[in-house]
Amino acid sequence: MLLLEWMNSCGPATRGSWLSLPGCPEEGRYGTLDGVPTDREDPRLIAGNKYQANGLGYTQDRPRGSTCSKFPPSREDPWLEPRGRAVTGTEEDPRDSRALGGRRGIPRAPLLTPMDADCHQPEFTPDGERVYFTAALHAGEDSDLRTMVYGVPVAGGAPVLVVGGPESPRAWSRPRFSRDGRTLFLLTVYLGESGLDFVGRATAIAALEADAKPGAEPRVLTDPVTSDYEAPWGFLEPFGQGSVMASARVRGCGELHAISPEGRIDVLVRGPRVVSAAAEREGVTVAVVSEATHPMELARLAEGRLVRLTDFARPLIAAATPVEPRELTVQGEDSNDIHGWVFVPKGEAPIRFC
Repeated sequence: MLLLEWMNSCGPATRGSWLSLPGCPEEGRYGTLDGVPTDREDPRLIAGNKYQANGLGYTQDRPRGSTCSKFPPSREDPWLEPRGRAVTGTEEDPRDSRALGGRRGIPRAPLLTPMDADCHQPEFTPDGERVYFTAALHAGEDSDLRTMVYGVPVAGGAPVLVVGGPESPRAWSRPRFSRDGRTLFLLTVYLGESGLDFVGRATAIAALEADAKPGAEPRVLTDPVTSDYEAPWGFLEPFGQGSVMASARVRGCGELHAISPEGRIDVLVRGPRVVSAAAEREGVTVAVVSEATHPMELARLAEGRLVRLTDFARPLIAAATPVEPRELTVQGEDSNDIHGWVFVPKGEAPIRFC
């Protein structure tokens, strides 16, 4: 099957010929009604706390959801738009708000998740019979930050809670199965009894046996004091047969870690750089790595070192030499260390006026 999420993509995972896509926007908005551009839509009624997201805008009128469709094999003839006499008897079905496609040769993809909730980060179960996803479907979800992992049959049906709960002190997200299908990995952050205590909280990685009963508590594998696995570029990707890879924020850097179901952590990439994506297959690991002088380059991990495969930054370096940061640690007034990075421009120091 093939699993994709188009908003805030969590990365593709091939599993046959199925495709999971986000849901449709509310009728009459975002160009769904001919002749009504976005600046002339009806006013929105704001009746809750969660109605916008940074970088996305309004969210309640276009919740993300998962649809599922079986795509034809690539060897079949492509769809061609009927012309002339072939048009007779080829009326298309009317649009369905609970499905995508079904028109112009695109396979119909029925919506699996609730229409009125934001459901994202879909992941097929190893047997391909169900889709796990992250959502907040509980009563009172507008007043806390809890998210949970649910499962829904590919054939359709009501969502079933897999991990988390409305009274849980943790938020759970980003379900990802190991390649051997034995372990379900997740991200988790402690929010306290109120479900709102997010300030200064780091995200950890947890694991649960794939055949565990619904409601079982996953075991937390990493220490949120030393590593944070949630970032705008965060991801979980299979590594080997039973582990996953993730980007960890450690002292201002984005290290690449491999985490086993037992909690063993192997640091694959470290140092003053950020790994924003990675994939591994048959022992070969590639990653998207950003360094001070080479932002967003593709590299291969070979015997513990990075071998750069691209050089997209060459025009940037030729036009302006990037400034490399200096790591700095100072002691605060409370005797705790304050760690950061300093960028010092080249050349003479500026004149100070007192």
